[in-house]
Amino acid sequence: MSIKSLLQQACLLLGVLLVLTGCFSFNSSELARTVALDVPELYIGVTPTAPPLIYKEGDRIVGLEADLGQAFGAYLGMPVRFIELAWDDQLLALEKGKVDIIMSGMSITQARSYRVNFCDPYFRAGQMLLVDIGSANQYPRGYYDLKWKKDIRVGVIEATTGDYFARKNLLKAKVKSYTTPESAVSGLIRGNIDAFIYDAPMIAYAAARNESKGVVPVYNLLTEEYLAWAVKRDDKALQRQANAFLEKYKDDGRLDSTLRKWIPYLN
Repeated sequence: MSIKSLLQQACLLLGVLLVLTGCFSFNSSELARTVALDVPELYIGVTPTAPPLIYKEGDRIVGLEADLGQAFGAYLGMPVRFIELAWDDQLLALEKGKVDIIMSGMSITQARSYRVNFCDPYFRAGQMLLVDIGSANQYPRGYYDLKWKKDIRVGVIEATTGDYFARKNLLKAKVKSYTTPESAVSGLIRGNIDAFIYDAPMIAYAAARNESKGVVPVYNLLTEEYLAWAVKRDDKALQRQANAFLEKYKDDGRLDSTLRKWIPYLN
């Protein structure tokens, strides 16, 4: 082959390389983004309407569950992404693989246990009453005083354990469903209901936020429940990792300090 031919082929090859380089070139930040895409994320299902457990401040998701979720992600070495869901959609989203774990103030119940596996509980809670300050002395025994009150108007959040409790046990009550704790508390303040039943941490939080509006909690728990995270029935590995994380977090005192940060009045 002549030198002229070799030069022509070399120029052709160089041109091809330049074209390919132009097509696929990227800077260092683009390379970092490409690498980051390969890091799996922990998808956490939340319904951020339940302060102090999980709620929003502006665009940020905050609360006890948010802090624990970030710590669990760090324990796994995985970035965390909170997936906002309606409460009624939580279990279905988990079953369909849209989220890896539910961390949203969920109580362990037998009915839910048929659909998901619960991790070890991290907090003992229960249902609690929020009432007008003028009627607080009517419930010294909590549930036993509430059960026999005829035509009492009780507010609940739809599809929660408080809803199930009221409809099963308060047969003389008129149960009214709300979609958010804020709307239920507003209903109580306006006199549309006589009492609001919800998880104890949220009732205590609502009472503190609305102290000047004449509502108070009745600290006798109506039920005994345990809050826990839920994973898919077949995801035993993530369940074991969550339990190991909680054990470590409990042993070194960080779980207790996180609970006290967000629920100082109950823990």
